[in-house]
Amino acid sequence: MPTKIGPNNANLYSGIVFVILYPVFLFIFLYVILPGILADFHRAGFRLNMLPFAIIPIFFVYVAIRFIPKFFAMPFWVVVDDDLKTLEFKYLLKKPQIIRREHIVSYEAATVTVKSRSGATRYPGFVLQLLDGIKVMASERGLSDIFYITSMLDYWSVKKPEGEEEYEA
Repeated sequence: MPTKIGPNNANLYSGIVFVILYPVFLFIFLYVILPGILADFHRAGFRLNMLPFAIIPIFFVYVAIRFIPKFFAMPFWVVVDDDLKTLEFKYLLKKPQIIRREHIVSYEAATVTVKSRSGATRYPGFVLQLLDGIKVMASERGLSDIFYITSMLDYWSVKKPEGEEEYEA
C-alpha cells in the first residue's frame, strides 16, 4: 500500500505566492516607477538619489537566479510503495522521479540550512546516491515528514554511511 508524504505547507504556499507576486512587482517597477525615473534622468542627468533605482533591477535578477530554480527543484511530495520498493518524488513543474530500491546505492543524513537576516533555519533531510551517480536530496524544507522515508530506507537495508552532509539553500 503506497504511503504519501505531503508538502511542508508553509514553504510550498509561500514559495508559490512569491513566484506569482514576483512578476507583479517587476511589472510595477518597470512600467510605473521606471518611466518617471528615466524622464527625470533625461531632464536633470544622473543624481546620487537615483542609485538605488539602478540597483533594484540587479536585485530582481539576483533573486530570480538564486531562489526560483531552487524552489522548483525541491520535491514536495513523496510516494513510498513498500510492495514495489519504490520512492516516487513529485515536483511542482518537473515530471515525477520514480526510484526503485535496486537503483539506490546508499543514503546519508543531510541538513539544509537557509540563511536570512534574522538567522539561519536548519531542516533535517537525506541524500540518496543512485547507481548512475545522481544524488537526490529531500528535506523537511519541502516535505512535511522525512522520518517515515528514512525508516523505510533502513527497513529496505539501504546502506547508510556515518556522518552528515551540510547543504546551504
